[in-house]
Amino acid sequence: MKEAEIAEQFRLFQQAIVLAGEAVETLKRDQRAAIAALRLDVEVLKRCLFHIPPNLVVAPRASHNTLDLSMRYPHHVFLRANGI
Repeated sequence: MKEAEIAEQFRLFQQAIVLAGEAVETLKRDQRAAIAALRLDVEVLKRCLFHIPPNLVVAPRASHNTLDLSMRYPHHVFLRANGI
C-alpha cells in the first residue's frame, strides 16, 4: 500500500472510532433517561398503591377470568341494604 492509502485508512478508522464513541454516549444518555422515567413510574405506582383501601379484596372468580373487586365488610352490606 502506498503511504497516502494508509493515511486515508487511518483517518477513516479514527473517524469511525469517534462516531462509535458518540453513539455510545448517546445510548448512555438515552438509557439514563429511560431509567429516570421508570423511577418516576415506580413512584407514581407507589402513591397509587397507598390510596387503595386496605379492606379491598382482590380475588379471582372461579367461573371468570376477571377479578372480584367488591368490598367484603358488614358496614358496606348495611349501607347497600338501606339504600345509602
